[in-house]
Amino acid sequence: MEIEVTLKLGDAAVVKVRGEGQAEVIEMASFFQELPTACPICSSPVQFTCRHPKGYDYYGMRCTGRPSHETTFGAHREGGTLFYKSSEPWTAFQPGSWPAEAESEPARSEAPRGRALRPAAAGNAR
Repeated sequence: MEIEVTLKLGDAAVVKVRGEGQAEVIEMASFFQELPTACPICSSPVQFTCRHPKGYDYYGMRCTGRPSHETTFGAHREGGTLFYKSSEPWTAFQPGSWPAEAESEPARSEAPRGRALRPAAAGNAR
């Protein structure tokens, strides 16, 4: 028997969850019901986000406040479903700060080359 449940997420979204049994519907619905409807830092409305930099998939939420705050979802290893990491704090959104978007800096085995600093003369020290 197919079951359908309609959930209202804050003021902006409605989600319909369908499943073959009660357990399946409750599991899917619980993900959406765990999500905050407002930013836990500034109380602004939140929206879903997704990005796919360099072949990686990132899903999460970001608030519409200024400055904007965000969080990312975790992904179950099996089944491909997402989960809300409620124990992780929301952070200030910084474009380009997602792990796969940032260019990794090459490791250096030696100190940077440049002008050597000379100690100040004894009479000029402050």
